[in-house]
Amino acid sequence: MRFWKLMGAGYNSPADQRAQGLEAKAEGDRELRQLVDAVPQHIVVLAADGRRVHANQVALDYHGMTLEEFLSEVTPTKWVHPEDLERYLNLRQSGIQSGALWEAEIRLRKKDGQSRWFLIRAKPLRDERGGVLRWYLAGTDIEERRRRNGSYDSSSMLFLSTCALMEPMAPFSMRMIACSTTSD
Repeated sequence: MRFWKLMGAGYNSPADQRAQGLEAKAEGDRELRQLVDAVPQHIVVLAADGRRVHANQVALDYHGMTLEEFLSEVTPTKWVHPEDLERYLNLRQSGIQSGALWEAEIRLRKKDGQSRWFLIRAKPLRDERGGVLRWYLAGTDIEERRRRNGSYDSSSMLFLSTCALMEPMAPFSMRMIACSTTSD
């Protein structure tokens, strides 16, 4: 320890300043990683050329992979549903080549082999000249929304059944509506 530190003079040598800067950066990196891991969405970071460089713990746990396994996969065949793979890869490649925002609704396979629908949105991080530095992808589970939109719930079925029963009476019901609005 330096004499000045022992005396409490507050002097930091350049080496001490560098060490403190590195320590502060490491702490900031840890906090950012904790924040990204706390988000319930799948977060994936890509290099400008599309190589995967990071994924949050939520995505890794969903797929049952380590970060090393996730990063080493050349194509996402293990986690993108086979019926969605070609469309996803085309959208992804087109977005990366153009530098434009892109999104896709695809099914992602869980570690147990089941698939759920996700909305994947990709946004580039750009440098001051507009060049893409990184891509940030956020995957939001939309399985429940797709189920609601793709099938009828019980109240919708009741409404449709009621409409079907009333259809033969349409001329009569229309006369009743017309009479009730004109008799005032």
